[in-house]
Amino acid sequence: MRIYALIVAIFLIGTAQASESTIVGFAGYEFGMTLDQANSVRSNDKVTDCTYVNAFKCIEYETNIYGEAARVIAQVGKASKKIDKVVVNFNYLSAAAKSKACLSTHKKISARVFEKYGKNFQSPVQGIYDWYLPDGGRVTYSGMCVTDDQGIVIVSYTQSEGL
Repeated sequence: MRIYALIVAIFLIGTAQASESTIVGFAGYEFGMTLDQANSVRSNDKVTDCTYVNAFKCIEYETNIYGEAARVIAQVGKASKKIDKVVVNFNYLSAAAKSKACLSTHKKISARVFEKYGKNFQSPVQGIYDWYLPDGGRVTYSGMCVTDDQGIVIVSYTQSEGL
């Protein structure tokens, strides 16, 4: 796990500052949408019962992001009954040995996220990076490769107050 954090740290040298001041959602799912509104965003999504903490329902679909297979999960909060988080999950828990699938995706996706949001982040836990945008919203990157081959890479977009 330390090698992955080192790769990210090396990449950060010279990274541009964030170009966005707020996050309002991801992939057409906007924070504050009702379940019905969010379900009408895409024709290929499905409403699911999800097990995420504080989530009432999820709206999910499979896609490719930067050439990598991903699942986008828009979470409808239990209390608000509105979209309050969108998670992009790159799951390589069952990847073949010697494929380097997780490491390759980690490098590719982290490079894009750090390029977009810059080096002004908080890292409360090794391998997890949070960006709090000035006018609201939080982006979290988690690169959790257990081996070069297997693990999970997650990017989440969360509604939050501005700084």
